[in-house]
Amino acid sequence: MTGAMPSPCVGICEMTPDGAWCTGCARTADEITAWSSMDNDGKRALLVELAERRARIGMGVPVLGHPVAVLDRVLLGSLDKAGAKWAIGVPGATATFCPGDGTLVTARLWEYGGDAIGGYGGTRVVLDHKAKQIKAIGTLGPDGETLTRIDLCVYARKGLMSQRRVLTEIGLDTEALRVGDRRGVLFDLGLGLAHIDFCARVDDEDLLALMRAEAGKPVLDPASPVLAALEEAQAHRVALTRLGRIESWGRPPLPPEEASPCSGTRIQIQPEVLAQGLDREPGSPVPATLHPVITLFPGQRVGLV
Repeated sequence: MTGAMPSPCVGICEMTPDGAWCTGCARTADEITAWSSMDNDGKRALLVELAERRARIGMGVPVLGHPVAVLDRVLLGSLDKAGAKWAIGVPGATATFCPGDGTLVTARLWEYGGDAIGGYGGTRVVLDHKAKQIKAIGTLGPDGETLTRIDLCVYARKGLMSQRRVLTEIGLDTEALRVGDRRGVLFDLGLGLAHIDFCARVDDEDLLALMRAEAGKPVLDPASPVLAALEEAQAHRVALTRLGRIESWGRPPLPPEEASPCSGTRIQIQPEVLAQGLDREPGSPVPATLHPVITLFPGQRVGLV
């Protein structure tokens, strides 16, 4: 996949009434037909043209036009970069990992992604483009040229998680970022989200007994003691998606607003906001055909193509 170019298709595939453009990718019918036979140079040239065309006609989803290998270097290079921010979530349930939180961050790369571990949490990013059909959607800053965020998305059917709606014991967290945490028992909090499982990892006997007693019940019930008990115990939180995870542990201090764009490495649940049922932020450029499953705020200059 190192020389591959990303397809601009986002699964909408509807032409404008006059047949000029696809409303999803902004290509013409001829460009869509020719795509599979183009070499990488031809695809690259068209992706550059599409970025300009979308701005001109006000139509099309901003799929990034970087070669897969270049995009991966940007993503993996941001795992331990101060000023970057990684996020998973929906309005009312969010997980963030900030490499620049003032603690030492250790990154480890492997064939299809990488891990980063800091003092208050960490992240794992899985970049198996072929199997997951990852789409990188970019949001431009005020200058109209530099990306302020990159949403890594998958088609809705490929992004689905458990969608449990009650507290459920899963078992040992054998995929935990830190080896010592793999003896902790993972509980799905049952938030019912399509593409994210928000979990707690527990190894304290008293808290474990409470979690097991509450298993099978909704933690979002106002009478449930679970969320308050997890907060009091500073239990580890884990957000899982098909493209990786974010973990948090401890209680990091909030950074000064002027020091970082990140609110800290933490996982937060706000039941009253979650009750609105939004699966992405208002104004998101990600179409309904895709789920945004993990987001990078690069904190560095990255172009659209």
